[in-house]
Amino acid sequence: MYNVSQAYRTAIETGAIQHIRGSILYPSGTEQDITELIKGSPHIETKCVENDDTFMFGQIYIGSCEAVVQIADATTDMFTGAEITLDFGVDVEGSDEPEWVPLGVWDISSAERGAADEWTLKAQDRMHRMKGNFNIDTIGRCFLRFSMRIITDRTGVEFAQTPEQLAALAGIYQENFFGIYYPQTYWDEIQMIAQIIGGFGFINRSGQIEFRKFGSTPVLSIHADRRHNIKLAERPFSIDGIRYTDRYGQSAEVHRDETLTKGVATLAFAANRFMSISSENYEDWYQAYLKRILNGLQGLEWYAGEVDYYGDPALDLGDMVALEAGAVGETPVNFLITGISWSFRGAQTLISAGLPDISTLGSDGSYSSTSSSSGSSSGGGIVQINQMSALKAVELDVFPGDLTGSTRKTIARGGFAVKGAADCYVDIGVVMHVTADCTGDITVLHDEVAQEFQPVFTMHSGDWQTEHFTVPISPDGGKHSLRVVARGSAEITDIKAVLWGQDITEHPADYTFSDDYTYTIADGEATVTGYVGESLTPEIPDIFEGAKTTAIGGTAFTGAEITSVKIPEGVIEIL
Repeated sequence: MYNVSQAYRTAIETGAIQHIRGSILYPSGTEQDITELIKGSPHIETKCVENDDTFMFGQIYIGSCEAVVQIADATTDMFTGAEITLDFGVDVEGSDEPEWVPLGVWDISSAERGAADEWTLKAQDRMHRMKGNFNIDTIGRCFLRFSMRIITDRTGVEFAQTPEQLAALAGIYQENFFGIYYPQTYWDEIQMIAQIIGGFGFINRSGQIEFRKFGSTPVLSIHADRRHNIKLAERPFSIDGIRYTDRYGQSAEVHRDETLTKGVATLAFAANRFMSISSENYEDWYQAYLKRILNGLQGLEWYAGEVDYYGDPALDLGDMVALEAGAVGETPVNFLITGISWSFRGAQTLISAGLPDISTLGSDGSYSSTSSSSGSSSGGGIVQINQMSALKAVELDVFPGDLTGSTRKTIARGGFAVKGAADCYVDIGVVMHVTADCTGDITVLHDEVAQEFQPVFTMHSGDWQTEHFTVPISPDGGKHSLRVVARGSAEITDIKAVLWGQDITEHPADYTFSDDYTYTIADGEATVTGYVGESLTPEIPDIFEGAKTTAIGGTAFTGAEITSVKIPEGVIEIL
């Protein structure tokens, strides 16, 4: 995980205002600040496995970025050979400046012109440069320091670690750290280093080639109210053994527990031809190497699957995080990050890959992608990845526009049904351009009852402000309504309002809400006096501001264009 302060962690957890900034470095050497030119939500993808479902060490991957920027008088040729750099920031308590986290640097691969001088820029990280031809046919293999120097000189990409540091990470003497036999591409050489280390290679936030081992200690705990959708395996995964097959078809295999039947719960790899020994003692030599790799993976136990998380861009590939409350039972479980998909002002998808079914492995150590839905349990054997604790989403209708001072305005609303009593939460994200200094607030009404959590915030004229928070609710079985109201002085430019919960379904869109009616309240009972909604088939709420609906005025629907109306059971009188 990128090194951040405790103030940053607190700001992320409490939904503090977030920022994005960036720049473009053109081939001429000119750098342009695009912070005020970025439109929408830049999106970043990265992972350290070739298959989202299948865990393999020694992998590398080309990360990507997509952003929309508004640049006047630009041409497609301007972006050829240019680089885009992005940073993420969050307001932290006690500081006038956001705390910034670098997101990365990418080579722009395409630029597509849109309306109003808007350009969609698609970019790849510098790993794509590793596809170049190594082209040293006269050398069978070379020392690590020589290989690294060749790659940097030819691709312009530096290494984050020295040869000495990589040898120490691999646990071998530097003199024994050779490159592969007759490498075809720089990619082959990078993957070889990752395999010898027993980890993975990637382009870090500074644009350098870096190698990591997978973490076994959680760097962050993610509570249920910080998650959206979640799919997990039923049991934890671990690596009980490793198999390697060289270019001559010779195989070696080691297991942590020698009493296990060989071939059970084994991670296999072949790939890169970096070790090949055509001698009688090849198996002993390989087994010594594989035992070192296996020991380096000691303590790795995790649940495979996918989590849509509120989001923290400081998380890195290879990090272990703990999923709290409701992942598998109530005990926190470990989740190993092998893929990240992140959008500014959006959710962050975290991927944790499992292991292939050993029964599908070929004699050369290759595996079929059709087996990627299974993996090894910590006790050996194979388990199927099943969807567990799956949350469903109901998106509310949203209403951007102006907030005008002290008057509350409905900015989102919707209906849902639930089979039985359930714990759910409402996730709200609002982007505003403040028009006057004031204090604002946002309130969630569940069945027209205001929930206790009501964020209050200071607004400064001219600022762009983002408010993002979640509100837990506990509906009983049946149909329910949700409404979000806001107050302040601002233009709301973007709203996202989603209800998350198990066994929930969206209610028909014609469901109507208290602000579709005029009503009076006396002695804790509500009387409907008029209908101002647009639904042709309205359903009268059974509660208004906490008061039970008991009466309907005789002219309440006079002049209204409706075909039917549903009256709640609590109504005892039509006046």
